[in-house]
Amino acid sequence: MLIHLFEGSTALAYPDVMNDRLNAQPVLLTNWEYTWDAGEGDFWWNAVSDWKPVDKLKNPEDRMGRKDLWLRVRLPDSSTFSDPGILMKGYDNVEIYNEQGLVYRFGDWKSSKKHPYYGTPERIVPLPGGTQGMLYFHLNSGSSNIGIKEGVLYGSESGFVKQMVREEFGRAVLGVTYVLAGLVALYVYIAFRGNKVFLDFSLFSASFGIYSICRTSVIYLVFDHPALLTYAELVSLFAGVIGILLFVEHLLGAGRFEYIRRIWQIHLIYAIGTILLHTWQVFSVMAIIDIYQIVLLSTMPLVLVRIAQCAVKRTEGARLLLAGTIIICLAGVLDIVQYRLSLSMMFAPLTYLGVLAFIFMLIILLIRRFTDMMLQVRRTEKLSLVGQMAAGMAHELRNPLTIISGFLQLSQKQAGSASYLGMMSSEVSRMNEIISDFLLLSKPVNSRFDRHHLMPLLQETLELFENQCRDAGVRVILEEEGKVPEIDCDFNQLKQVFINMVKNSIEAMPEGGQLQITLSVLTKHRVQIRLSDQGSGIDPEDLARIGEPFFTTKDNGTGLGLMVSNKIIENHSGKLNISSRPGIGTTIDVILPIEIKTT
Repeated sequence: MLIHLFEGSTALAYPDVMNDRLNAQPVLLTNWEYTWDAGEGDFWWNAVSDWKPVDKLKNPEDRMGRKDLWLRVRLPDSSTFSDPGILMKGYDNVEIYNEQGLVYRFGDWKSSKKHPYYGTPERIVPLPGGTQGMLYFHLNSGSSNIGIKEGVLYGSESGFVKQMVREEFGRAVLGVTYVLAGLVALYVYIAFRGNKVFLDFSLFSASFGIYSICRTSVIYLVFDHPALLTYAELVSLFAGVIGILLFVEHLLGAGRFEYIRRIWQIHLIYAIGTILLHTWQVFSVMAIIDIYQIVLLSTMPLVLVRIAQCAVKRTEGARLLLAGTIIICLAGVLDIVQYRLSLSMMFAPLTYLGVLAFIFMLIILLIRRFTDMMLQVRRTEKLSLVGQMAAGMAHELRNPLTIISGFLQLSQKQAGSASYLGMMSSEVSRMNEIISDFLLLSKPVNSRFDRHHLMPLLQETLELFENQCRDAGVRVILEEEGKVPEIDCDFNQLKQVFINMVKNSIEAMPEGGQLQITLSVLTKHRVQIRLSDQGSGIDPEDLARIGEPFFTTKDNGTGLGLMVSNKIIENHSGKLNISSRPGIGTTIDVILPIEIKTT
């Protein structure tokens, strides 16, 4: 910092000269020579004549398993730059000498590890002022690569720093953004326990954020510990992929034979095993990455098949997840092909763009899920309010209504067939039904779970409406897709739910139409009952309020029937989804678990 301040003050005194030196363009060093044989003494290279010209600084042809390579090059005029330095990518351990002695050392030269690996980040090497003549590079590597990658630039150290920050600023900011998004998702998961997709997204997003940061060269300017960064890069890569697989399992289910769970378990075992083997000097990092690319190419198509199956069934969130997964998989495959065929100069890394698109789509999906959760919280609060009100009023109202109902029945016997008495009696009965709904909302639902087939339950429900369907001109189609197993449920309570839904569907088609009820297996652990009618549909504004206390689109409705149904379904650890298009009809999906874990 003091040097840069001094340079700033000098620039004020000699603005033209200093500006030229600060803005001078870096020079690509050429006319390299190399040798494999190191002499003895501090300046042995002055006595060695076996220097051979070389154009390819990476892996000279006559290596023959040797681990030490010496390169040298003559520097241009150093007066061109105010703070001379070089920008390079060297494999493993690197030492740099000028004609006065050692000026830079990187790596663990005393280590006896079999597979040292520090990656090939861009390294900015400051050179002492006045460095001229020859520059000597000593490179030590036990891996398949040795030497310098993509040449060496000679220029201004501060210029290299600015260039590196400018080129990698976007990637670093994205990495930090991913980490922050993961922390926000973790907070949501803690606040709303039980929704694991937020925890999965947190793992995925934060891991790929750390991975993106570790892949930048800027990080070495502030944290020059390549071994730790290499482990952080590997762990975050594995954790990010496992996070994606967990997200798929918790959103869509593990599939037949729970193969999605088996896949992420394979990735987890591979990650732990290979990192331990690397620690024990059995596996190199490059070998771990090479094999993992094969693991990814072998398992991700199976994940795509699972997501596509759910998208065809119109499972919530499956289509958006499918689009994002296809994008990130294509980007990853293209990067693997470029890596395998050494085509890295043809295209920029696409995985970062794929991850960005994937995270964007997952955020949209999670926002929808979060909105549903908030609506559920609001609905629960309103249900609690209704319950408190019901507990205070229902018992007080029922006793007078019982007396009124009794006198009305007595009056009907004495007055004969007075129509107004029948109307009054009907309204009193309706008030009793409303009070019964209030009482049900005001207290916990006591369910008795047994194993039942849903098809007989639906058939019994439809038998109750045979005459009403005939009179209204409604045609009912009941079908079962595949073999649906028995589920844990309270038979009578679910029957009450479907009575309410079938009744609403029939009333929505006063001029006739078709009601289709489909029973199917959604995942290995869940079944779905879908009711689709051809009624008038529900306006989007009204659809958003469905389930609120006392809100109804019917002239003589109370809005409590759906609340009661929703409470029963929630007590079964299920979920109720309603979609509607005005003029076309309404679709209701009831999703129930096959087994209910009771404590």
